[in-house]
Order: sequence, then C-alpha cells, then structure tokens
Amino acid sequence: MNDDTGLARNRWWLNPALAQLAFGASTHRAHAADMTGTAMMEHALLHAGMAGLDLDGLDLDDPAQREFGDYELLELIGQGGMGMVYRARQRGLDREVAIKVLSAGQSAPQQFVDGLRREAQHAAKLQHPNIIVIHEMGEFTGLIYYAMQLVRGRSLSQRLDTDGPLPPLEAARLLRTVAEAVDYAHRLGVLHLDLKPGNILLDECGTPLIADFGLARRLEQALDNERISGTPSYMAPEQAQLHGPALTPATDVWGLGAILYELLTGTPPFESGDAHATLRLLLDGKVRKPSRSTLVPPDLEAICLHCLSRDPQRRYPTARALADDLGRFLEDRSVSVRPLNAPRRIARWMHREPKLAAASIAASLALLVGLVVSVWMWQRAERSNVLASEVNRFLNEDVLAAADPYLELGQQPDQLTVLTLLAGAEGKLDRGLVHQPAARAQVGLTLARAYFGLGLWSKARLRLEKAHADARMVLGHDARLTLDIEEQLGVTATFDGHYAQAEAIYRHLLDARRRTLGWDAPATLTARRGHALLLSETDRFLPALAEYESIHKAASVNAPRQLAELEWTMADLYIETNRWDEAEALMRSALPRTRRQLGELHPKYLWETWSLGDLLMMRAHWDEADAIFRNMRDGLTRTVGDQHPKVLTAVHSIGQVRLMRGQPESALPLLQQAMNGRIRLHGEDHKWSHYSMNRVGEALLALGRPRESIALLERTLDLATRAGRRKQAYVLLIMDNLARAYMAVGELDRAQHCLDEALVNARDGLPANNIRRALLERSRGELYALQGQPEPARVHYQTALAIVAEGFGEAHPDVIDLRRRLHELPNASSGESVAGTIR
Repeated sequence: MNDDTGLARNRWWLNPALAQLAFGASTHRAHAADMTGTAMMEHALLHAGMAGLDLDGLDLDDPAQREFGDYELLELIGQGGMGMVYRARQRGLDREVAIKVLSAGQSAPQQFVDGLRREAQHAAKLQHPNIIVIHEMGEFTGLIYYAMQLVRGRSLSQRLDTDGPLPPLEAARLLRTVAEAVDYAHRLGVLHLDLKPGNILLDECGTPLIADFGLARRLEQALDNERISGTPSYMAPEQAQLHGPALTPATDVWGLGAILYELLTGTPPFESGDAHATLRLLLDGKVRKPSRSTLVPPDLEAICLHCLSRDPQRRYPTARALADDLGRFLEDRSVSVRPLNAPRRIARWMHREPKLAAASIAASLALLVGLVVSVWMWQRAERSNVLASEVNRFLNEDVLAAADPYLELGQQPDQLTVLTLLAGAEGKLDRGLVHQPAARAQVGLTLARAYFGLGLWSKARLRLEKAHADARMVLGHDARLTLDIEEQLGVTATFDGHYAQAEAIYRHLLDARRRTLGWDAPATLTARRGHALLLSETDRFLPALAEYESIHKAASVNAPRQLAELEWTMADLYIETNRWDEAEALMRSALPRTRRQLGELHPKYLWETWSLGDLLMMRAHWDEADAIFRNMRDGLTRTVGDQHPKVLTAVHSIGQVRLMRGQPESALPLLQQAMNGRIRLHGEDHKWSHYSMNRVGEALLALGRPRESIALLERTLDLATRAGRRKQAYVLLIMDNLARAYMAVGELDRAQHCLDEALVNARDGLPANNIRRALLERSRGELYALQGQPEPARVHYQTALAIVAEGFGEAHPDVIDLRRRLHELPNASSGESVAGTIR
C-alpha cells in the first residue's frame, strides 16, 4: 500500500490506510506532522533505531517468512511511525487479527518501547464495543508486538475524503456513539489526547471504533502538561502549551468537537500548510462558525462551538454531557447550550405529539408518586436539603418527560410500555439532574434495579456504571449509596457475563462492608452471597460452596430471611460435586420457606423452582421436571412477560426434557425458540445463548442431521473461545456434542481432538466426580470402540459408570446404557462379547 495514497487536498494529517489509522500516520513525514516538542525528539530517536531493519522487505509469499510465533503474517496493511502493521491469523484461536510490530526491536530507544507498552496497556484495559480491543502484547525473536482486533472497513477520515461532510443528523449520531465510548475511558481514568477522524475506524456496518491510545495518559498523570503531543488540527489549546493548564476530560471534549466540526464542514477547525502554522492558528486564531460554510442546525452548531471553547471550564465538563446534548438534538429537544424554558419545552412536545400528551400525563403521575416516595425516603436518610431541592426541580420542570414522547419504532402513539417509561425517565435523569450527581446516582440505582428485574442486564449494568461514577465523585468510595450501587453492579455484571468487572467490584465492596459493618452483618452477607455467585459462575465450585456454607452459618443467626435463597444455591453446588440426594433434600426444604415469604407467583420463588426441576430432569424424573418447568414458564410469563430471560430458560428446559426423553422432533422448536430469544436479548457472546445453541446442535444430531449440528456447534465453540471462555465448564458439553457429531460423520480424528482437549480441561478445572466428566468419559469410550480399541474403551466406560452410579443410582438410564456398552465390548482375550459376565 502506497504511503502517500489519500493525501487529498494536501491534508497531510490524514493517513488513508485502514490499519495504519489505528496506530498513527503512515509516513515519516506525516508522523512528524502529528507531533511537536518532545514527540519530535522521540521520532528522531526512532529513525536512528530503525536504520538497520526493513520489515517491509518480508516476502509473505514465502511460508517461512510468514511465521511469527502463534501468528501467520498474511499481508502488510500499514507502516506507522512506531512500526509495521500486518493482517495475521492467530493459529491457537483460529482468528484474524492485526499485529503491530515495533520495527526497531531491541535497538529501539527505551522511551519508545515504553510508549508502545503504554499504548497497549491503556487500550487493553478498555473493554467497550466502540473501542478497538487489544488481545495481547509480547516479543518474538527480538521484535516487540501486540495483537489487536482487526477492523474491516475504513477510517472516518477516508470517508470524509471520499464522501465529503456528513448530514447533520448522521454526524450527531456518529459523534454521540464516539463520545459515549470516550466517557467510558474517562470513567476508567484514561484520557485519549489524540482524537481525530484518522483514529476513528468504521466497520463494515458503519459502527465507529476508537483506536490509537498511544498518547493516552492516566488522569493523575495529566495534571501537569509537561510535554506537547497530539495532532495540531485537533489539539485543545491547553494541550499545545508546555506547562499549560492541566489536561482533563475537557481536553478530549475539544477533540470530539473538532471531529464534529470536520464532519459538518469537511475541514478541521484550524488547518494550515504545516504543523507549526497550525499551532499558531490554534493558539491565536478564532474558530469560524460552521454555519458560515455550510447549512448547520443552530442547536448542533451551538454544541460544536461549546466543545471548542478556549477555556476548558466553559466546555462540556464530560464526554457524557456532550453525548447527552447530542441525544437531545437528535430527539428534537432543546439542548443545554441553547435551553428553552419549561413552558416552551412542554408546548413543543405537546405540539409534536398531541395524541401522546394525555396518555403521558397519566403515566407520569404514577411515576411521579414513585419517585417522590423514593427520593423522600432517601432524602430523610441522607438529610440532604440541597439534593431534595434538585430532585424537586426535576420533578416539577420535567415531570411530563418521564414518559418518553418518542416511542419505539413500530408502536402506536397512544401506547406506552414499561420500557418506554424507563427509557424516558432515564433520558430525563441524565439531562435534568446534571448538576447533582448524588441525586442522579440514587434515582439511577432505582432505574437500574428495574432494568435488572426485567432481565435487561446490559442496560442495568450501563446505568449502574454511570450511577457508580456519580456517587464516587460526590460521596466517596465508602459512602452507603456508593456501596449499595456497587452491590447491585456486582450482581448485574455477573449475570451479564462481565466477570472481571464483577471481581473488581467485590474486592472493594467486601472490604468496605467488613470495615464498616462487620463480616457477619446482614448487608455484608448479601455482598458475600453475590461474590459466592461469581465464584460459582466462573467454575470455582469448591471455593464457592465453602463460602456459601460459611454465609449460611452466619445467616442462621443474623439474617434468617436469607437462608432459603442460600440453601437452594448451595444445593446447585452440591450437584457439581455429585451429591444429588443432599441437593434435592436441601431444595425441597428451602422452597416452601420462599413460597411462604414471597408467594407462589413471585419471580424469585418461580426461579428457585427451576433448580429443583433441573435436578429432577438430570435424575430422569421427567414428568415432575416437566411440570415444574411449565408452571415456572406460565407464572413468570404472567409477572414479567414472555421475553424475560428466565422465561426463555423455562422454555429451554421444557425442550431439554423432551430431548432427554428421546423426542427430538418436539424438542427442537422449543430449543430454537429459547436460542433465538436469548441471542436477541443478550447477544451471541453470552453463555446463556451458548447453552441453547449447544442443545439445538444436540437435537439436530439426534434427528440425524449431523452436518447441521457440526456447523452450529463449531460456531458456538468459536463464540465461547472469542469470549475467553473456552475452558469453562459449560463449554465441555459443547465439545462433547461436537465430538459425537464428528463421530456420526466418520471424522474420528476431529472427534478425538475435541475430546482430548475437553478431558484435559475437565481434569484441570472440575471436581473428579462432576457429571460432565462422566459424559466426556462415555464419549471417549465410544470413540475408542469405533476405533477398534476395546480395552481403552472399557477404561473410559468404567470411569463414567462410577461417576453416574454414585450420583444417580443403578436404575438411571445412563447407568443402564453404560452397562450395556461394557457388555457389548469384545473380550480382550477372545475377541468375543462378554455377554452374561456383567452383573
């Protein structure tokens, strides 16, 4: 790829190459143009270090030269100031990635190596759908590299070069998405400091992803602007001054404003023939209004110019505030930098949606009562007159906005749903309480709990992250409200599959609860239960069981109302260690207690019944299990709707009962219904989606459609691998079904590869008598039998038999099946069946 391609209109700050844009300008000239001060000195040092190497000379047609550790280099797609960028295939995970290689290798100046490491570290900690993912950093034959997400598409700067300025609404939508991702980085303490169209990649669907955290700094490291770095046309004034004002989130807000300016006009706010001239314009010039060169809506122009205020204190204080104002513009509401008074705002809405106004008033009054009571109780506890005043302002001025006048696509104007009310209240919360983060945090917690109860775990988690940031900022890390939000966030992140985030939350939460309340206080026990759930969800079954038993002992004295929930969860863990009788006894004693406390239609009680149904299904008590799942499905549908994730779990389980009974024809539609619903609700990466995909694959196999089964199961295994869950316990069942599907089509080598890996993972991560081990041992025995090796087959069948008989007893169908398999194996000495010798 030619380094000078795409420098249209002498726009020297742009780099047209897709992957190059993820890492900085592609040419030495362009790279130098992006930097001033110390950065230029580092650049000169780099060229001194690079002089002896030419990675660009690799012949990738030669298989030997494509080898790069676990990676196979496929093509050179960029040459940045810090090195080369290749499209590569990672063999171990069978995926394509982008590999950035530091060209100078061991001869690179240390400060440059530190810069690459800093870029990788900053980017790797940011796990957001609109930020490029860093997979790993390492060294191979003296070359330092890191692997990152490969984006197939083009950069925002390329799109501007090709298509020109964007329509205002499209520009606002795109920048709102970018601003939300930047706000996420800020909340984790990272500034980007080089936001520009060249560092925004657009995937094949047009979704923006932020790249290049090479200049990023921790907030605590940016208090002194000790060096000049960035791209002049997009730098904030304070960024262009040595020892100037501190760099803050408002510095990145300037960069976002500069991007918006270019999206609207086709040029950045300041541009000249070279970097130094551009810096002079930046420091001394005045931003020209976008409307002087193109038609721009006044509200959007006000947003853009507010971002580009010279005084950082006069810009949006956070990227979230900018995203919120862009949301207001997109919804045709008054923006905070051009506000309407309350009567005009209400009149504008009523004029737009006359049919909805009457319905909204009734719904808003109901929401008003709930918010008033909630805020009053919290206010009394916190004794905060200031917060009460702020909340009253929100209720009095924006009460109609609690019911969002903009309904979801496809709804009738006179229809309102719970989700519509929540979305409207959430939007107004962000806009109306911006000056009182503590009040916003409290009401945000209430909204998040509602989302969680509806099964919208991702929405709940994102709302809680905002509330948590607000509470920590104004109340401190150990305030009661902060810890209450952390507790809900820990559980929500666990349900949503964000285990690392949950782990970090519990580290602080448990320590704070212990210090302030004691280890056995009811609130501390609730937090400990959440952490024990995380241990269980991440397959740390024995530590989880030990923690639950410790909590149960303390709760019997200090929190007896927690005992029922503790006991059915403990029972689930008894199952993992093959203690089925104990598990069933505990469940049957706990369920009546929950029913008495909550009632037989309470969602928590219905959810607890699922564990008993699952146990009975595994023990082949299919009639009772089916009745439990049907009752659970019908009861939950009445209380939380038919698309709730726990309703889909009931549907999945009804299908699984039919599959285990040998009725795959009737099982398949139910399992597909659960699979499609889970993917729609949680996405393909959530493990609950993988559960259903695996069972659909098993049903296809039972129906004699192994090729379809293989395609689906391979897809499921790939998704689990990409999510970092290949060694989790549930993935063992995917591998087991995939191996059996390979056996069905005669691909025994592939079946053996699956089972060998699965058995190693099972032996490393599961209790020795876990039932999943039995399933894998049975399939490995079947494979040996197909390969004509009866003695190894016998060993694996006997191992499986010992586990299953211990847990289920001699009358279980799996025990009978395993004894039949052993009976049918040929005798080792005679080659004949040992019929009649097994009792």
